[in-house]
Amino acid sequence: MRWIPVVVLCLVQFVDVLGVTSALTALPVITTALGGTPAATTVTATAYACAFGGLLIAGARLGDRYGHHRILQGAVLAFAAASLAGSLAPNLWLVAAARAGQGAAAAVCVPAALHLLITTSRAGGFTDSALAAWSACGAAAGASGYLVGGLLTQAAGWRSVFWINVPIAVALLVAVRFQVHPAPTTTSPAPSDSTTRAGARPRINATGAVLLLVAVSAIVGAASLLEQASTRRGALLLLGAGVLVAGVFMEQQQRSTEPLVPAPTLRLPSLRIGSLVSGVNTATTSAVGVLATFLLQQHLGASALVAGLLLVPFSLAVVAGSASTKTLARSLSVQRRALAGLAGIGVGCVVLAVTAGTWWGVVAGVSITGVGLGVASWRQPPSAPTSRPSWSEPRRGW
Repeated sequence: MRWIPVVVLCLVQFVDVLGVTSALTALPVITTALGGTPAATTVTATAYACAFGGLLIAGARLGDRYGHHRILQGAVLAFAAASLAGSLAPNLWLVAAARAGQGAAAAVCVPAALHLLITTSRAGGFTDSALAAWSACGAAAGASGYLVGGLLTQAAGWRSVFWINVPIAVALLVAVRFQVHPAPTTTSPAPSDSTTRAGARPRINATGAVLLLVAVSAIVGAASLLEQASTRRGALLLLGAGVLVAGVFMEQQQRSTEPLVPAPTLRLPSLRIGSLVSGVNTATTSAVGVLATFLLQQHLGASALVAGLLLVPFSLAVVAGSASTKTLARSLSVQRRALAGLAGIGVGCVVLAVTAGTWWGVVAGVSITGVGLGVASWRQPPSAPTSRPSWSEPRRGW
C-alpha cells in the first residue's frame, strides 16, 4: 500500500505532460475549425509553455507557504477548470487563454507533487525507485501524447482533447485528497536582513513572479511573430519590451530580501550551464514538434491520427537517447554528452529542413532530434558519486 501515494503523484505528472503534447496534435484542426489568424495560432502553440515556465518557481513557493498537499489539490482543480474552458472556447484566442491556464496550473502541480513524492518515498526508504517511476511517467506521457491527441481528435473532435481532462482531474483530486498525506510542515529561519519573523512561512515574491512571466511571454511571443512579415515590426518592439522587463526583473531580484531564486544559487556554475542547455533543448525541440504536426496535417494531408502516429517516434527516441547515456558515460564527460546531444538536435533540424515535404523526412528528423534531446537532457543521478561535482548534479542546499 505504500506505493499508492506515489502512483497517484506520478499520475499528476503524467496528466500534466500529456496535456502538452496531446493538444499539439489537435492544433491544426483547432486552427482550421475556429479560423484563427497566424498570430493567434502562434500564441496558442506557446501559451502553455510560457505560463508553465514563467510561473514554475512561484508555483513551488506557493507550496512552501501554504502547504504542498493543499496547493496540489487547488492546482488540479484549476487544471480541470482551464480544460473545461478550452473545450467550450468559441475562438482561438480563448483556446490560447485556456492553454495558458493549464500551463499555470501545471506550474503549481508539478513542484507540489514532486515534493510530496520525495517526502513520501523518503519515509518509506524507496526514493530512487519513486523518482524513477516519476521520470518514467513523464516519458510515457510524452510518448503517448501525440497519439492520444490524434485519436481523440479523430474520434470525437478537437474539443475532446480538453474536456477529457475534466473527469481525469476530478478523479486525481479525490485520489490526492484521500491517498496522499500532507508533508510535515517545515519552516526556515528568516534571513538577517529580512523583516520576516523567524519561523514564519516564506513569502511569495509576487512582483518578481509577474515580471518573470511577462518577460518570458514577451520574448517567446516576439520570436514566434518574427516569421511573419506583417508582424515583424511589432515583434521587434515586443522583443525589446521583453528584454527590458527581464532587466527590471533581475534588478528587482537583486534588491529583494526574498528573491524567487537566492543569489548564491544563481552563482552556481552547474545551474547556469544546466539552465542554458535546458533552454536550448526546449527552444529547439518544442518548435520541431509544433512545425512537424502542421507540416504533416496542413501540407501533407495527414489526419490528426496519422500525424500522431508519425510523431510517436520523437518521444520514443527521447527515451532511447536517455538510456544510451549510461553507456556514453563510460567514455564521455557530462559536458561532452550535452554537446553531443545538442549536435544531434542540430542534425535532426537539418534533416527536417532538407527533407521538408515528405513524411519519411519528418519521421527521420524528429527521431534524430529526439535522440539528441534524450542525450542532452540526461543528468547523473544524485546517488551516484563522482570524483568531482559536475554541472548536471544538484548540490545540497539548492
